[in-house]
Amino acid sequence: MKEYVFISSWPKGGVVPEACGMGQYEFSPATGEMNLLRTLRGTRGLSVTCVDEKRGILYALDERSDLPSMRVGGGGRLFAFRLDPATGETEQISCVPTCCPNPAYLSLDATGRYMVVANHASHSCVTKIARDDSGKYVPVVEFDDSVVELFSINEDGTVGEILDVAKHFGSGPFLDKQKNPHPHSAVRSPSGNLFAVCDKGNDGVYMYKIDRENDRLIACGPPHMTPPGTMPRYCAFHPTLPFFYHNCEGSIDVSIYRYDEEGHLNPLGSACALPQEHVRPDGVIYEQQGLCMDPSGQFLYDILRGPEMVAVFRIDRADGSLTLLQNQPTGYGWPRGIALSPDGRFLLATCLQGNKVVVFAVGGDGRLSPTGHEYDHAAAAYAVFWKPS
Repeated sequence: MKEYVFISSWPKGGVVPEACGMGQYEFSPATGEMNLLRTLRGTRGLSVTCVDEKRGILYALDERSDLPSMRVGGGGRLFAFRLDPATGETEQISCVPTCCPNPAYLSLDATGRYMVVANHASHSCVTKIARDDSGKYVPVVEFDDSVVELFSINEDGTVGEILDVAKHFGSGPFLDKQKNPHPHSAVRSPSGNLFAVCDKGNDGVYMYKIDRENDRLIACGPPHMTPPGTMPRYCAFHPTLPFFYHNCEGSIDVSIYRYDEEGHLNPLGSACALPQEHVRPDGVIYEQQGLCMDPSGQFLYDILRGPEMVAVFRIDRADGSLTLLQNQPTGYGWPRGIALSPDGRFLLATCLQGNKVVVFAVGGDGRLSPTGHEYDHAAAAYAVFWKPS
């Protein structure tokens, strides 16, 4: 049976939007080679994706602030495409507004009945004038809502209505990036009972459950707050053990937790994604980008923008601690997305400013080695595999 990989673009990376689009590639599990089959129509602005393996549906977010149907504002969109397992052909079957700017991440519920979407929102604000408690006129500054949404998914895989919304509040110390909340990821736990949301705007890590009887999102208590300015970004659950990890935009450390099915997080420490002797060049900004877990739970892979590398960690099964094994250069600017092939033998790094998809072989010890397979893709942002059943 053939395997496919979808590579999206993120036109905010400085590439002309007309050059962007989601490419569907045939992937060789034997060699890691890729062959572009088609560029999906109408996908110029689509970014983060996920696949419903059972139904053969590709879901993708249109990370925008302005709906095409509105003059200004209105938020982004959530698309669904039906995938033909025999030919790989795609057919758009639904498109619904998220009603919030810049949807940044999506995860399908284990039952296939719900989709959880984290909306980054924007940095834009409006100033209003109002009287305070003393009757004095004062400026009131308001931002777009920053929310986590619960969508219904219909039996045929099309996206239904928004069932519930959880709003985030607060800010962080860095006014250029943390004026308001920015939910940036929403990742499902292995049990399917929890969704972890990292908010890089207010330095919070939230845990949610779905009340399936009442179609509601339920917060598992208050968020866990990380040190101010760390900006938690992407996260990953261990596939079999009660360990949870997230990286950050404001630091190069990966945080480690023990969690339970009630959504409680117990911090266990952190691990730096670069060796102690590494010296950061003056004026170079370092940020962590994509994060992914080896299916066996032995290794964790973390993208570093600035040094343009993939950090490889070994996971200790006893205490969840991380040991840095390798820093593999990607060779191109702004590596953003990362994905492991279904069998875990290859890792793809998508380089936004390098306009490249780079394929690495994964060794038995978790370390990466270049395969020599590199592919041009404008503003390459995210990758998701699809192996038809």
